[in-house]
Amino acid sequence: MKKRKIFFLILLILCMIVIFMFSAQNGGTSGNLSEGITYNIAKIFVDDFENMTFVQQKNLVEEMHFYIRKMAHFSIYALLGFLA
Repeated sequence: MKKRKIFFLILLILCMIVIFMFSAQNGGTSGNLSEGITYNIAKIFVDDFENMTFVQQKNLVEEMHFYIRKMAHFSIYALLGFLA
């Protein structure tokens, strides 16, 4: 039982470190990172994404970007809550 608590404590500390590291980024760096992730998600889940024009791809990624960022925030804090 004690090993399990130590394991979850280590995961909790790692999760807090990840949150701190991402929070320490400036807005431009953070935005570029999440936009790249959004682009990759769109390539995987949007049919015919590769066949769209660059402008269509950019517009779609911009539309999805806000929601992807919010889901990432929700997910990491949900994980933090679970581990705590």
